[in-house]
Amino acid sequence: MIPILYRILFSFIMMTAAIVFAQEAPQIEHHKNLIKLGGGKLINNTSSTNLEGPLTPQGYRVDINNPGGVVGSYTRFFGDHLGIEILFGLPLKLKIKGAGEASFVESVGTVNVLPPTLLLNYYFTDHATALRPYVGLAINHTIFYNAKASPELESTLFGETEIDLSSSTDIGGFAGLNYKINGRYYASFMAGYVNVSTTATTTTDTRILGIPIASIEREIEVDLNPFVFLLSIGTSF
Repeated sequence: MIPILYRILFSFIMMTAAIVFAQEAPQIEHHKNLIKLGGGKLINNTSSTNLEGPLTPQGYRVDINNPGGVVGSYTRFFGDHLGIEILFGLPLKLKIKGAGEASFVESVGTVNVLPPTLLLNYYFTDHATALRPYVGLAINHTIFYNAKASPELESTLFGETEIDLSSSTDIGGFAGLNYKINGRYYASFMAGYVNVSTTATTTTDTRILGIPIASIEREIEVDLNPFVFLLSIGTSF
C-alpha cells in the first residue's frame, strides 16, 4: 500500500509542477486565491475486523458515529480551470461503540481526529461565470490522537485500558460547486469520498478481583471510508 501511495503522491507533485510552469497563454486578470469557511459533516461507512488477542471473546467489532464540525479551505488558482485546495478544520471527536457480539457495549471510547486534505481541482467554467462546478483528486492524511477508553469497555476487558490508533494516508475524490454572489464573495458546496483506515491497539492491565493477572494487548482493523459534505462561504483576493 505505501509504495502505491508514494507513486500517487509523486504523480500529484508532477501534475502540480506542470500547472505552475506551463501557463503559456496570457490570462484575463482575476483573483487567484479563495478562502472559504463553513461546516462539514462526515457519514462514516464503518466496518471492522474482530478484536483479536489473548482471552478475547469472538465477534467483538466496533462502529463509529458521524461527526460534524467547522471546516475551512484555501484555494490557489492556476489559470481558469485548475486549482490546488487545502482543506483544514477544527479537530473532530469520534465516538466509538460496540458492534457484532459487542453491541451491548454502548460506549467503547472516544478519539480526536484531524484530517488535513490536499486537492487538485479541475473547474469546468472560467472565472467570469457565476457558477463554477468542479471535480478534485484528493490526498488525505488522518491523524488519530487522545484516544480514551470508556469505563464500560474497561469493565468488559477487566482492567484499565489504553487505546492507540494508527494514522491513515490515502486518496479520495470530490465534486463541488462555487457560486459567485458578487465580484469577491462565494457560496460553496462540496461532497466527496475518502479512504480512511486505522489499526487500533488496546493494552489492558487485566485484573481479577483486584489481583493483577497480565498486560494484554489486542488489535482491530477499522475502515471508516467516510462520505464528506461541506457547505461554506468564501472570499477571493
